[in-house]
Amino acid sequence: MASPHVKHNQHLFDIIEVLEKNNLSVVPVLDEENHYKGVITNRKLMYTIAKSAAIQSVGGVIVLEMNNNDYSLTEIASIVESNDTKILSSYIISKPNSTNIEITIKLNKQDITAIIKDFERHEYKVSASYKEEDADGDFLERYESLMRFLNP
Repeated sequence: MASPHVKHNQHLFDIIEVLEKNNLSVVPVLDEENHYKGVITNRKLMYTIAKSAAIQSVGGVIVLEMNNNDYSLTEIASIVESNDTKILSSYIISKPNSTNIEITIKLNKQDITAIIKDFERHEYKVSASYKEEDADGDFLERYESLMRFLNP
């Protein structure tokens, strides 16, 4: 069996998957000829994620919880966009031992009250929401969201 590694041109999500599946803190990076190019550490990965445009952008975060069968990104996007807002990023976490999922969406607006009300009006369960009020609190919320993403 081959040892865990990633290719130098693999996507960030692939790297996260290799680290998580193999419970690693570093993962070797190989080129097309399988020559060693270096390593990616958890710290470097976190730094890269933190520097992403979606994380750096000002805006609110909404966390929705629903049954996997009820998930429709089209409908979620329609509700968000009807409030003259854009989704900057989203990710889904499967709830352990459940058919429920948690959808986290980062929006390009800080005032997300109307969007939350629209989700509730459409019978979505809003399990959490975060507005950028201070930089320290926002950093902690981002870190906690990332930890939930990496360790569901």
